[in-house]
Amino acid sequence: MTDFWDAYRNRVLSGTTAADAACMIHQKVASTGVMLPAITRPAHYLGHMSTLTADFVNHVERLIETPVESSAMLLRSVAFLRETCRHMRYDITCVADPLERLLTMLEDVIEDEETVEREDADIEASPETVAAAANARAAAEQDEEEIEREALFPNRDRLEEALRVRLRANDFSESVIVETSRAIGSVYLECVQFARELERLSNTADEDTSAVMSVLMDMQYGLDSQLRGLLMEDIDTSDFEPTYRLGFFVWTAHLVAELMEKMQNARMPMALGG
Repeated sequence: MTDFWDAYRNRVLSGTTAADAACMIHQKVASTGVMLPAITRPAHYLGHMSTLTADFVNHVERLIETPVESSAMLLRSVAFLRETCRHMRYDITCVADPLERLLTMLEDVIEDEETVEREDADIEASPETVAAAANARAAAEQDEEEIEREALFPNRDRLEEALRVRLRANDFSESVIVETSRAIGSVYLECVQFARELERLSNTADEDTSAVMSVLMDMQYGLDSQLRGLLMEDIDTSDFEPTYRLGFFVWTAHLVAELMEKMQNARMPMALGG
């Protein structure tokens, strides 16, 4: 048992876990001077989201690779996707308020820093300092451009096409194929975007309050405004006529229903001795 204990411990420590992401987030935010108790819950749930989003991507790739003749493996992949998204939905709800409070505290820290800078403004900055600040701003703007979701759209479109090809092989109804592929592809994109934001945060310099807050705000937007809408069916009021927006869970439920029917029909000839 000791050998297994040590082997498992080493395997956990050598891999990337929710604890790794949570500790990284906590360290970066703590370097800004925010009170530590305010960081714990956001760091915990964002760290947990890092593994859930990775699991979702893993399950989608496994779904695409399932053999056409194995309905059971396809059903398993879809079931795992739905369970993963249930946990993501829970974490998104839990992190919303603590993350909002943390962002408010970071905003207060930035205001305090700006007050100190204004008090020191009578000391003229050197040309080198001005140039360095300009270069830093330009680099930050470039980083923001590189993480735009639009850059991921071609990858998402190719993924959705791969999903449509895979699902058509099992002869599902076309509406279920198209809408389920779209829903899975949209969630997949947000999972990749969340991972990119985590990487961006890890590359942020310690004590750079503005940069840390910028990344956390982008995370908040991705979770609350994008992923929440995909996982929590709601009323869409963007059009003149409000409509009920169908999301990931509705379309994957339709897929599961059709798949179960196909599996049941496949068993009937065997039950009848055919």
